[in-house]
Formats: sequence, C-alpha cells, structure tokens
Amino acid sequence: SFLELNNTVINEIGVSGGFGLPLPRSRSKINLAVEYVTRGTTKNNLLREDYLNVHLSFIMNDSWFNRRKYD
Repeated sequence: SFLELNNTVINEIGVSGGFGLPLPRSRSKINLAVEYVTRGTTKNNLLREDYLNVHLSFIMNDSWFNRRKYD
C-alpha cells in the first residue's frame, strides 16, 4: 500500500482464489472465493494484521423475468 508510519513503509500482500459451480437443472450458479491478506509490520512498535475473507455469492439466471410472447 502507499502508507508510511513512523518512517516505516506499510506493506500489504495477499493471495486469492475462487470457483463457481452450476446448480443442477438450472442456469444459476454458486460462487465461492477466498482471500488471505497480510498488512503491516512489527518494526518500530507497529502492528501487523492477517485476515481471511470468504465470499459466497449466488447468480440467479432463470427465465423469470423474460416477457412472454403470445401469437
């Protein structure tokens, strides 16, 4: 990151990954993503934080919102 405290640069590094699974008998999907990030340092009496983010999302791609056409 672009932070600097007590003349010490605050670094941030992370890794992330994810995947999506289609639901059976539907065009909808479930997505799962995981992210691990480390930010900060313990030099000059500063703090370091490690955190894990988990994201779960649903994509509803059904034909509920299509307008029907009648002859």
